[in-house]
Amino acid sequence: MATLADAPHSANAPFADAPRDWSEGRLSEADLAHIPGDAGWPVVGNTFTMLADPHGFAQRMIDTHGRVYKNRAFGGWQVALIGAEANELLLFNKDKIFSSEQGWGPVLDQLFPRGLMLLDFDHHRIDRRALSIAFKPEPMRHYSGALNRGIAREVADWAGDLRFYPAIKKLTLDLAADSFIGLPWGPEADKINAAFVDMVQASIAPIRKPLPFTKMKKGVDGRAFLVDYFTRETLRRREHGGGQDMFSQFATATREDGSLLPVDEVVDHMNFLMMAAHDTITSSATSLIYHLAANPAWQEKLREEIFAVTGGPDGQGNPRG
Repeated sequence: MATLADAPHSANAPFADAPRDWSEGRLSEADLAHIPGDAGWPVVGNTFTMLADPHGFAQRMIDTHGRVYKNRAFGGWQVALIGAEANELLLFNKDKIFSSEQGWGPVLDQLFPRGLMLLDFDHHRIDRRALSIAFKPEPMRHYSGALNRGIAREVADWAGDLRFYPAIKKLTLDLAADSFIGLPWGPEADKINAAFVDMVQASIAPIRKPLPFTKMKKGVDGRAFLVDYFTRETLRRREHGGGQDMFSQFATATREDGSLLPVDEVVDHMNFLMMAAHDTITSSATSLIYHLAANPAWQEKLREEIFAVTGGPDGQGNPRG
């Protein structure tokens, strides 16, 4: 998700010149008057229609308005660009006319502000380079080992009838707490996982203000809990050292001039990474299992490919790594 930046951004300009907040330089309704589209219902726009059937809604809009259309949802106007050429224009962003921060800000700013995906231009590049320390060979070997052990331990208890989505969500959250934060599975990890679940659910909640008893209020409270936790842990790991987990690597990451990332930026990057790490794989794995269950022939083909690579199960019937 992106929006037009308030002005083309020079590749040589410091990132301080970029908009400081997603609300700066937003295009007005008049700026979008030439684009066909649908405002939907008063106040809520097309929010509920989109949430009920995202793919069906998009297809109806394409059929009615074409591959470039506008739509009002989640409190503001959105513009969709559909097709390979549109993807190339937006994702390469050669002229730096699209802003990720301004595009994602209305949805994620209260919950996951300043995550790497929400940074633009040089700020994104500089922080991405600093955080790359967490993806060196030695930390990656640590993550891989922790993931393999955690998956084997949890999946061993999956038997009989199983609701897959809750099971895979719990697994990915536990894996993220273990390999990314360095927390053993247990009560503390459960509290962190619950806070992340509240934040993810709040990110798509129709009510965008943290009013009492709303999902957004639970999400904002979850963020406050995690900001406090990650702040304390960043300071502790800088003073006493950490392990090979991703959080410890982020806590000691430095920029090109040798300076440590500010604590609040470490917190925001870690907060966003934990969400991105588990929520995407939860959704994609659930879709994968759904289609495999609906198409048994695909299961057999996939099983044959896995056996060809791994040699099949071991003597105890467990899958080989």
